[in-house]
Amino acid sequence: MNFTNDTIYPALAFEGIDQLQQMFHVVVMRQTYTWNEQGLLILSEEQDPLQVQDQLTDPNDLMSGVVEESDLAHYSQLKIKLLWLGQTS
Repeated sequence: MNFTNDTIYPALAFEGIDQLQQMFHVVVMRQTYTWNEQGLLILSEEQDPLQVQDQLTDPNDLMSGVVEESDLAHYSQLKIKLLWLGQTS
């Protein structure tokens, strides 16, 4: 697969193999949003990078819990996977 990202959003593409040994293509894109003064959700001027590995609560303890999962979880029986992650400051 030839993949060109012409957007301003962090993205990448790769191939996977399912449990039946069939190849499939994966495209991962991440968009970061923020709330404006009117309470509307808008695209953030600064986009977060792709998470290529799980972010753990304690990096020294693999059983400590996950703060944020990797964006590269490539196999799902769903054809499209949308995740909405939120945080407050």
